[in-house]
Parts: sequence; structure tokens; C-alpha cells
Amino acid sequence: MVYLKPEVALRSARDLQETGKTKLAIEKLRSALTNRRAPWSTATEEVANLHLDLCLQLKEGNFAKDGLHQYRALTYNEPQAFEKAVQYFLDGSKARLEKAWRESRNLSEEDEIDPSTQQVDVGDIEEVETPESVLLAAVSAAGSQDRSDRVMLAPWLRYRWSAFKTALDLLKNQEKFEKAYHRVAAEACNFYIKYGRRMEYRRFCSNMRTHTMQARVKSYRNTIDLEAEGTFLAQINTRLTMVRAAYKLDLWQESFHGMEEINNIIKASTQKPTTKILATYYHRLAKIYWKSQDYIFHAVAWQKLFALILSQPHEFKPEEIRIAASSVLLSTLAVPIARKDTSVKDVDTYPIPGAQAGRIRRLCGLINISTLPNRDELISEMKLMNVMLYVNSELKDLYSVLETEFSPLEMSKKVAPLFKFLGEREHFEKYISAFHYVVIMRLLKQLSQVYTTLRTEKLVKLIPFCSQSEIEKHIINAVKDQALYVRLCHKTKSITFLNPTLKTNGDVGPQLKNLTAEQRTGHLACIARRLRAVSAMVNPAYANAEGNLRLTIATKDIVTRINHEQRRLRQRPKQNEARTEKLERERDEVDQEALEKQRQEEEAEKERIKHEKERAKQKLVETEQKTVASEKDRVLVEERINLYLAKDVGKALFEHLTKSEIAKLKVEDVDKMMVEAMKKEQEKKSAAIRSKETRLDNMERAKREIEIPLLETKFKQEFEKRVKYTQEKHVKDVETGKKRHARALKLREKLRNIVQQKERFVEKLMERRKEEHVQAEKLFKEKRAVYVEYEKQQKELARRKRMEEEERKKKIEEREEEKQKKDEAIRLKKEEQQQKRMDRGAERESPRSKYSAGPQSESESKAKSTYGTPTSRGDGDSAWRRSERKDSPRASSSRGTKYVPPGLRKDEESKPRRSNSDQNGRTAAPSSRLNRTHTAPVTSREGQPRKYVPPGQRQRQQQDDGFTQVRSRGSYQNRGDRS
Repeated sequence: MVYLKPEVALRSARDLQETGKTKLAIEKLRSALTNRRAPWSTATEEVANLHLDLCLQLKEGNFAKDGLHQYRALTYNEPQAFEKAVQYFLDGSKARLEKAWRESRNLSEEDEIDPSTQQVDVGDIEEVETPESVLLAAVSAAGSQDRSDRVMLAPWLRYRWSAFKTALDLLKNQEKFEKAYHRVAAEACNFYIKYGRRMEYRRFCSNMRTHTMQARVKSYRNTIDLEAEGTFLAQINTRLTMVRAAYKLDLWQESFHGMEEINNIIKASTQKPTTKILATYYHRLAKIYWKSQDYIFHAVAWQKLFALILSQPHEFKPEEIRIAASSVLLSTLAVPIARKDTSVKDVDTYPIPGAQAGRIRRLCGLINISTLPNRDELISEMKLMNVMLYVNSELKDLYSVLETEFSPLEMSKKVAPLFKFLGEREHFEKYISAFHYVVIMRLLKQLSQVYTTLRTEKLVKLIPFCSQSEIEKHIINAVKDQALYVRLCHKTKSITFLNPTLKTNGDVGPQLKNLTAEQRTGHLACIARRLRAVSAMVNPAYANAEGNLRLTIATKDIVTRINHEQRRLRQRPKQNEARTEKLERERDEVDQEALEKQRQEEEAEKERIKHEKERAKQKLVETEQKTVASEKDRVLVEERINLYLAKDVGKALFEHLTKSEIAKLKVEDVDKMMVEAMKKEQEKKSAAIRSKETRLDNMERAKREIEIPLLETKFKQEFEKRVKYTQEKHVKDVETGKKRHARALKLREKLRNIVQQKERFVEKLMERRKEEHVQAEKLFKEKRAVYVEYEKQQKELARRKRMEEEERKKKIEEREEEKQKKDEAIRLKKEEQQQKRMDRGAERESPRSKYSAGPQSESESKAKSTYGTPTSRGDGDSAWRRSERKDSPRASSSRGTKYVPPGLRKDEESKPRRSNSDQNGRTAAPSSRLNRTHTAPVTSREGQPRKYVPPGQRQRQQQDDGFTQVRSRGSYQNRGDRS
């Protein structure tokens, strides 16, 4: 990228803007903003402002953001300039949005803009607009105003929102931009309130929380310090502004999150907020609690605020104090009397176990209390603060009517003017609905102490400010909360008050209900107080005697306390002496510690002097070494200077230096001077090249300026020539057309006589072609019929051939099966004959065992009877050897089959062979690919049975056949002659 100077870029961008090439102008300005070599100047500020104007013209928020990022780097040492640019950016987007609003509403410049009075529904402005959404918007049932808002207003709302987001991202967490950051945040809140942008406000709150989390992690310099007083107060003020915007947008969840953030900031910081900030915090917290119908927390918040006002009354106006005191009274008395507040909200419907407890903990944490107070505790706290001295005069009777007086029949008349007063005041109007419920509950409790049964009509007359359905609803909730014991009867249109200490159980009658310890204590205490009052009225003498008794007891107690105090005073001198001794011991210990410390300091001083001497010696040695090193450096400096004197730059730099100046230099200084000189020389060359380029540019511009009039004159002449040529050509074309038209008329007259002949010829031609078409169609149908018949014959022939082929294959398979069966029978027969021959040979050899000498053991006799006895040890073909080869497991393994008697061989052959083990359970040795064990019957290569060959001739016979048989590991393995 070519970096331009601000002045050059500004001039080029304005020229491009005049020709309508706005994007190219933005690129030119961006190249100037990315030029870090050029210092900041007023021209740079003009470049940034023009860049923002062009981005506003094209609605390109991303280009504006990129440009502001580059401009912030340029104005690192000029933060005020960057703040001006950001404010210019925001002001431009604001003016363009107001203009779009006027255009969409057809308002003039003098008309005042108030978007809060009109609903603006353009959806989510960050959602990408697809072709489908455009079509749906075009055919939707929305009015013309909604469509014009989407087309004209939505883009500028989106641009304004992106402008705030960009500004906050650029200004966040930097100490020099802190004030501007909070000012932009407050302006953004006003924008969301003015245009009702709820979705964007949620995203704004999320971004602000992210900025605060990033500020807690100090990852770079100039990060804001949250512990600083100014930063701490600014953060809280901004959050309070956000909370105000949230509840004006009816986003109470965001309001609650904002109050939690403020509470966390206050707890995490060592700074203390001001009284005004705390007052605003409690006031807005009370609003949130009232909206969530947490009336107890609402009352606590007002009491906290009033306590703060009493601690600093000079900072508040009398009217503010009076409103706060009245709010404390109303909020405290508006707390429902029922235990669970079912009429307010059903707290038993929370699906998650422990959810209500966790919610109460969070609410308590916001207002800095450990436990949830009840209604009586709140009233006691209100009395301690003497709230009744500050409240409005119209509300002073409210407490006595609801809490002290007993007048159920006149209660509604007494509270009616109070309700009228509340309805006339904007601050107190919201308490009317809560007081309806409290008055109804207090009235029903008082009526339950007077009446047992009451007509519904009379009850409705006693409560004129509620309908009958509302009264029944409140009664049901009170019974559910065990605040009242009432039975409603719609049949008799009456209400029955039950005794809370009695319960009904069928026909047995009233029975005493099982009371809790608290209820029993309360009843007994009430009975005791009333009996004492009655006894004092009936028997004053007894009351006086009881008073004297109490006085006597109190006197004895006072005497006991006086004696105890006198004993304590007598013991006091001893305690003073003990304390004095203790102090002296402590003083002695301190003196000892001081002496020890002085001794340690003296030793440390001696050690320090010793180290100083050693350091002086070391310094002397280092000085000598530095002298030697300086001499070496001087020699190196002279060599380096002589080296640089060979160049023109070095000659101009070092020729005028004296020896004393050279002695002061170091090698690094010489190199640095040489580098700077070379840089200056390079800059001179670059400046010369730039001046040459400027001269060439000016020359080229001058040529163009002289050339332009000449080109314009030439263009006019060429234009006149072309106009003349066009006119002449037009005249010639007209004449040529007239001649052509005349020739065509003559030709038409000539051809008019042969029109009838042409029509007759065409008729004959069409008839002939029709006959040819009919004949061709008939021929085609005949050929198609022949082809269809041919296809049928071919399919029939293919089917017959397929059936014949299947029959032939079936016959071949049957012949193969018969041949296999015959071969198997011949093989079995040959094996049987061979086995018989071997059995006869074994029988002929067995009588020789009778002539063996010496006694025999039982095992030897069994072995000999089984395998036979060899006639001689050297006979390799003896009967014993043959018997071993024939009947032993190894011989059986070499053949691949186990020995089976002849009579059972057919059945054994028909069974599948599952393993390669012999009849004794031992497995034959496995064979490899080139060394396989023969398991097939003994046959020749041609498939014929082999003849019996004596053992001495087998080796030779097999070698003659070209096939070698070798005995290995108890089995016979065949190896073909591979030569």
C-alpha cells in the first residue's frame, strides 16, 4: 500500500468524491490514516472527519470502525483529538437517524422528534436481511408505515447502534478516555430509551459487563484502576443510568443484574460511595423489589434509604425527606399479613428445590441484610426511626387505623380518604392495591373476634372498594396461608368464622386442637395479662400489696448489687498493684529488647564498614581494569574511524574531529554516528528523488493543462465532420431507398399475372405429398408388425435354449455324483482288502512271541501281545516294527486317519472329521504349505491304488517315480521333485 500525506490524500479524496467514486476516496483517506510516519496535525483531523462522512454516506460502519482504530494510533499523544473524532462520528449518525425519522413520518425540520410516543417495530436490526425476508415483508399485512420504517429507518438504527458499539470498544478500559467512555454509555442509554430498542439494550449490557471483567485483569498499561475514586464513582453512576434505562424499557431482569453489578463493585472496592449515590441505589432497588412483588424487601430498602437521609439530612430537601418518610410508612404497612403471601405470589410453585432460598439470599445480599425480617420487625424498626414525625399529615392516621384501633364497622370509612390521597399522588398511587388486601385481612380478623356468622351482603357493604369475587379470592388465600379460619357458604350466602383453637370432627362436636408451643405461650400470656388487669380493678388492696412485694424484691436486689460493687472497689487497689507490676515487667522486657537491638545494630555497622573496605579494594581493581580496557577501546575506535574514513560519508563526519574528541568516543558511539550519517545521506537522496518526482508531476500536470484545450478543439472539429458525413449519408440512403422501392413496384406488377398458376401448383403439390404420406405410414405399420413377430420368436428361442442348458447341466451334475459314488465305493473296497492283507500278515508273525526267553512282567506281556515281539534288534523290517508303524499313534497320524475296524469304516467315513487328533487324543504335527501331511488314501499320481511294496524297496520305488517320501516327527510327508 502506498502511504500518502494527509494533505495529498485529502485533496485526492475530495476530487474522487466530486466524481462519485466514494469507495476509492475512502481508500485514499485510509492510506493516509495508516501512515504512521506522518505526525498528527489538523490535516489529519480533517482526513478522519471526511473519512467518517464518506462512511456515513455509504452506511459502512465497518470502514468507519477501521478508520477510527487507525486514527487512535495516530493520536496516541493527543487523546482530545480522538475524543472529538468519536463524538463527530456519533453526532453524524444521530443527525442522519433523525433525518430518516422525519422522512419516514413526513415531518418538517421544525417539527419536534419524539419516537417514544410512537411504536417503532423494525425487528432485530442486527439480523441479516435475506431475499426471503424482503419478499415476506413486501406481501405481509403490515401497514405502509411499518414498511417505510423497515426500508428507511432500520438501516440508520443499525448504523447508530454499531456506532455506539464501536465507540465503546475503542474507549474501553483506558484511563485517558474514561470520561468519554462513560459519556458515550449514558448517551447510548438515552438512545435505547428514545427508540425503544430492547434487544440492542440487552446486548449493550452484555458488552458493558464484558468490559468490566476485562478491566479487572490488568493486561496492559494505562488500564483503568477500579480502586481509584473517580473510576469507582463513574462506574457506579453509569450502572445506575443503565438500571434506569432498563426499567424504563420494562427490562426488569437487566435492572436486577445491574444492581448486582453495583453491589459487587461496592463490595470489591475499598472506596465508599457518596450519600447521593447510595440514596439513588436504594431508591431504584426499592422499585425493582416492588415490581417483583417482594414487599418485605421493598420496605427494607425504603427504611435503609430513610436511615441514610437521617444520617445526612443537610444533603436532602425537605420535600424529599417527607416523601421518603411517607414511603417508609406505606411500604411497611403494605407488607401482607399472611405468612406465605399467597395473594401476592405462590411461593410453593418453585420447581427446583432450594430455588426460593437461593433467591432470598441474593435479594438479602443486594440490600446487605443477613436474614429476612417479618412484618412486626419492620414496624418496630419504623417506630425506632420516628417516621411519624416526617410523614404527610394525611397519612398519620393510617397506622392507628390499621394497627391500633379496633373498629371493623367503620374501618372502610376511615381509609377511604387515605385511598383518595394516595390516588392523587404519583409516588403513592401504586400502594392502593396492596392496601386493599391489608385492609381486607385486618377487617376480617377483627370481624372474626366479634361475629361467628356474617351475611355476605353485609361483608360486601363493609368493603366497598372491592367486588365480591375479589373479597372471596382474598379470603381463600388467607385460609390457605392459615391467617384466617373461615367457611364460605354460597347456599346460605354467609361467612362463618371458626375458632382457631377448635376443630370440627364429625358429630362429636368441637375438640381442642393440638397447639404448638408458641401458640400455647401466646394464649397463656394473654390470659395472664388480662387476669392481672381484672384483679387490680376488683381488689386494689391486693394490687398494692403485690406492688409493695415487687418494691421489696427490687430493694433487696439493689442492696445485693451495692454490696457486690463495694467488694469490687475494695479489691481494686490489689488489682492496680498487679497491673503496675505487670507494666514494669513489660517495660523491662522492652528495655532488654532495645539493648539487644542496639547491640545488633553495632554489629551490623561493623560488618558494613568491613564491606565498605572490601568494596573500595574491589573498586580500585576495577578502575585499573577499566583503564586497560579504555586503552584497548581507544585503539579500536581509531581503527574503526580509519575504516570509515575510506567512505565519503565517514570522511565528512570524522575529518574535523580532534584527538581529544576521539578519545571520548566509544566503538558503539562511532557506529551509531556512522549509521545516523548514512541515514541522513539516504534521506537527502530520497528527498532529491521526491523533489524530482514532484517536478515531473508538475511538468506532466502542466502538459495536461495545455493539452486539454487543444483536445477539446480537436474534438469539436471531429464532431462537426461526423455530423456533416452523417447528414450526407442520410441523403444518399433516402435516394437509394426510393429507387429500390420503384423497382419493387415494377416487379410486383410483373408477378401479379402468375398468382393463380402458383396457387394451382401448390394444391397439386400438397395432394401428391399427402398420398406419399399415407403410403409411407402403411408401409411403416407393416414393418412394425413383422418386427414384433420376429422379437417374439427370438424370445421363445432364447427361453428354449435356456431350459435345454439347465437340463444339460443337471444331467452332467448327476453323472458326476454317480461317478464320485462309484470311486468312493472302489476306494473303500480297496482299503478293506489292503487292511485284510495287513491283518493276515500280522497273524502270521504273532506265533514267534512264544519262543521269547526269560520272565515277563505284566506290562511287557501286554505290550508284546499288542505290538508283537521283534525277532532281532537289527531287523529294520521285523514284525514288531511293522506293527508299530501300523498301529501306533504316530503311524496313524502319518496317514491322517485313525484306525477303525473294517466293519465300522463306512459309518466312520460318513462322519465329518473335526480334528486332526489320533485315537489316543494326541494331535498330529501341523503341516506347512510346502510340507503337507497326506490324509488321503494311498494312491498313485494317476489316481489308481498303489501296489504293496516291501519296506526295503519303498525308497527306491518312490525315487524312481520322481516323488520322495520322508518320515519326520512320526508322520509321512511328501516333497515333490522340484528339479
